[in-house]
Amino acid sequence: MRTAVFLPPPRLRSPRPPKRQLGLSMVELMVAVVISLVGTIVIFQVFQVNESIRRETTNGADTQTSGLVALTTIERDLRIAGFGFNDEDLIGCNVTMYDEKRTPKDVPTFRLVPIRITAGAGTVPDTLEITYGTPSITPARVTITDTITGATSNLPITPNQTYGFTPGDVIVVWEIGKPCSIMEVTSTNATQIYHDSGNFFNPITGQTEQSRYNKSTGHGNDYTGDPATQVSNLGRNPVMNLYTVVNDQSANPSTNNQLTVNNLRAELPSDFPIAEQIVHFKAEYGLDDGISNNTVAPRDLLPNDGIVDQYTTTDPSDWSQVISVRLAVVTRSIQPERPDPSTGECNITPDWGSSNYPIVWARGPDSPNGRAIDVRTETDWRCYRYRVFESTVPLRNMLWRKEEL
Repeated sequence: MRTAVFLPPPRLRSPRPPKRQLGLSMVELMVAVVISLVGTIVIFQVFQVNESIRRETTNGADTQTSGLVALTTIERDLRIAGFGFNDEDLIGCNVTMYDEKRTPKDVPTFRLVPIRITAGAGTVPDTLEITYGTPSITPARVTITDTITGATSNLPITPNQTYGFTPGDVIVVWEIGKPCSIMEVTSTNATQIYHDSGNFFNPITGQTEQSRYNKSTGHGNDYTGDPATQVSNLGRNPVMNLYTVVNDQSANPSTNNQLTVNNLRAELPSDFPIAEQIVHFKAEYGLDDGISNNTVAPRDLLPNDGIVDQYTTTDPSDWSQVISVRLAVVTRSIQPERPDPSTGECNITPDWGSSNYPIVWARGPDSPNGRAIDVRTETDWRCYRYRVFESTVPLRNMLWRKEEL
């Protein structure tokens, strides 16, 4: 017979007390702080490098965009220069003109030329004036058949040659050795062009308008007529665009470092901004005059052969020999770079007069390394990056005229 054995229940063990929480030692804290500082320094160094690259990339894109816009705009105008009056005997004549919508109304005498450069010295940019007509028909000259006086109100023209002259067109009457006269067509018939003062009906607009360029007392010049006296059509809205760069920091800040254009023949001429951060502008005539000033490669020089013989800013004695323009536009970064931390001074752009000064243009036999362009208009000018955009633009209307000759 088996006897039951009763075992006592297992004794429950009490849980172990939690381990005592110990803090960080001073050494551990110092190591952690050092690691954090090293990480922070690395982060800021990476940020500094990234910021420098960002500035350089952004500034480079901005200067390239501004430079290309400025250069393209000027080139487009230069290719039209002289259109409507590209006649060898007409180019360079002294123009007398009356303008009802300008003050003074008797416009000071000026020369009718495709381009006109006014050179600036030092930090002063050059200015470039580009003139062209806008005729849609008959850009060629026609002959006035009879003597006319300064008070004559009509122009006798070779029969059936008034086609293309419409009311509202601006014309220029000219004769070698005499001033040219600007007038406005008010009406025509088979043998006459009229330039009356006062109102006239404009068939283009379908409205009655006031003549702008016709003085009530006449144009004031006498001409001998056939075959010496000619008339050329400049179209309805002749253009005389003046390109200017303002870089004088003491002037109106809103106009500084801009390339602007002003149509001097507009009713209300005003400067229209084309591109920002343009700090300098240079231009030179390309002359086909058979004279060397060592600015082009040596060769046999022949006048009027369609090849540039010299570049200069001096007004030519014969304006018909201007066949191209050499120009340069200097752009500047929008944001300045940080000064050198060791010296506290900017050195992004090498100093003026140094052998590696980068802002140059017009490389040629007379200047193998280029001519320096002075951009020192501000005390911190070396904090900025600069870029020079150059181009040589042929004057197509002048070259085509030579082909016809």
